[in-house]
Amino acid sequence: MPEPGVLVGLGNPGARYSFTRHNCGFMAVDAFLDTFPRVAWEVSAECHWVRVCRAGKELWIVKPQTYMNLSGKCVGPIMQKLALPIRNLLVVHDDKDLDLGVLRIRFNGGSGGHKGIASVSEALSDSHYYRLRIGIGSPPAGSSTSDYVLEQLDSSLAGIFSELLHRSAAAISTFISDGPARAMNIYNQRPETTSIQERGLSS
Repeated sequence: MPEPGVLVGLGNPGARYSFTRHNCGFMAVDAFLDTFPRVAWEVSAECHWVRVCRAGKELWIVKPQTYMNLSGKCVGPIMQKLALPIRNLLVVHDDKDLDLGVLRIRFNGGSGGHKGIASVSEALSDSHYYRLRIGIGSPPAGSSTSDYVLEQLDSSLAGIFSELLHRSAAAISTFISDGPARAMNIYNQRPETTSIQERGLSS
């Protein structure tokens, strides 16, 4: 990541959504923050944010508190205040179009129907920023997307998502320390061992 940078995890605030598929962005950012000493969040009505350093690079970590479809109301003003190029932004979010356990780092592109990404791109009037897409798999036949992404994950999925979030945090760390190309080379590959998707289906 160019220096300095902004890391945004997307999710919905409140205990009701804390362990849902749609909050993978929040949870991945929290997992990444676990690699730092205890930090104190700055809090406002629309944003929680904290400034840290990794590999000599200044990094602002942001969790919008506006609900997913209004995430841009937080991200837009933060980027404007910091006066950083849009390419210095990495947004972490869930993606139902990727199999469970698959990670994809990409630059630019559309929202793919993700309302949080749509809101961020609209607020920035630009889509030329990085995204870490966390594969959550598609909803079962006959299930609504909304119910699927907002349901609380049960105990049978806890281990699977713990591993996925650990890998997501590692991908963020590599992205920050070694740059996008290195992170893409490592983490855009499908896991070689028995896939998380297969274990999720069998649980």
